[in-house]
Amino acid sequence: MAVVWTPLESNPTVINPMIEKMGVSGVKTVDVLFFEDDSIGQPQHAVILCFPEYKKVDEIMKPIYEQAKAADDSVFFMKQKISNACGTFALFHSLANLEDRINLGDGAFAKWLAEAKKVGVDERSDLLANNAELTAIHAAAATAGQTDPSGEVEHHFICYVGKNGILYEIDSRLQFAREIGPTSEATLVKDAGAACQHLIQKLDNCKRESFPTRFQMAPKGKGGWQALESNPETINPFLKKIGVSGLECVDVYSFDEEMLQFIPTPQLAMILCFPSSEAREFLSKQYEEVEKNGKKPEGVFFMNQSEDIGNACGTFALFHSLGNLENRVNLGKGKFAKWFAKAKLVKEDERSDLLSEDTDLAEAHDETAGEGDTEQTDNVDYHFITYVNKDGQLYEIDSCAPFPRPLGSTSDASMIKDASVAIKELMNNVVNLNFSAMALIGK
Repeated sequence: MAVVWTPLESNPTVINPMIEKMGVSGVKTVDVLFFEDDSIGQPQHAVILCFPEYKKVDEIMKPIYEQAKAADDSVFFMKQKISNACGTFALFHSLANLEDRINLGDGAFAKWLAEAKKVGVDERSDLLANNAELTAIHAAAATAGQTDPSGEVEHHFICYVGKNGILYEIDSRLQFAREIGPTSEATLVKDAGAACQHLIQKLDNCKRESFPTRFQMAPKGKGGWQALESNPETINPFLKKIGVSGLECVDVYSFDEEMLQFIPTPQLAMILCFPSSEAREFLSKQYEEVEKNGKKPEGVFFMNQSEDIGNACGTFALFHSLGNLENRVNLGKGKFAKWFAKAKLVKEDERSDLLSEDTDLAEAHDETAGEGDTEQTDNVDYHFITYVNKDGQLYEIDSCAPFPRPLGSTSDASMIKDASVAIKELMNNVVNLNFSAMALIGK
């Protein structure tokens, strides 16, 4: 009988505890916003890549592997015989090929690897399937994610790992590890991006939207706040610090309809990150059309972002969400509620200055910003906006736009799906598809 595991969610908050439980140390996972991101720390050891439409990927990669150079026996490899375990195989392939650079310890993984190296590549999967301790660790991790496990899995995980200065692509469903070329601990992520670019370009609009990410919510600018990382593990504690309750942040992994069904309800808002310079021209035309038709909304909390607070677009997106959910969530009596009460009394173009002068919020913000995984950076060409459900209407709110943009009716069950219509239209008008999102869910 075939062995079937529960799919593993590609999320550092799931993977890192799993690594620790297996007894491995000296390495951690962080999400990648884009392959050219200079803020990613070093040394860079491996990239685990998740992509959709694995059957289409098979067609794309078949001729490449027919001409590929196979890695020698020094590269650890095993063929996958466990269904839905590709994420774990990608992780194990990475760790096994890093044994001389990280501490594998003497726990469950190290013990299994010692035995796995004694058998052939066809036997290693069975050895894993019969390992009760690793099976239990995987099962616990697979149920610790934010998305419900699905019976039908269309995505697939592979890894790119550096070993002895060479980059290898390792896909557990194929016959061997593929040698890519030279790499280093400073350039591995960029090198992996170059290696898989041909694949991403052929996957239509699914190119990047299925890849979970972490990203900085605002680069630090002159007079600005520190960058706040758009990570539920960072944002949820920040909400508590500013006195807000009744909602939580979760990652949005894909805008594909079959994946959206796994997002919990009620869906209140969604914060979107996208490449700014490419999208700006398209969005400007959308707002011009709204103004021409006289459809500018009233009764929606909005504030224009001033230069005094730097490029804090991510924080503005979060606060725009909260400001328009005051009747749906508990804003409490803390830092945000006190600022918000004053903000409603002043004009839209005065609210940004009111925020930059609020020392209580700034203190909570800076404290939270220091807890993120990614390094601060000053030169980032991406922007954050929010989509929020206010009184059954969906609005796109961009702190750099002149006003909120109405997008039609919505509901707590369909808000993310409804917003994805506008997002996909935007994606169809740009080349760089490094889009990422996080939803605000009522509880």
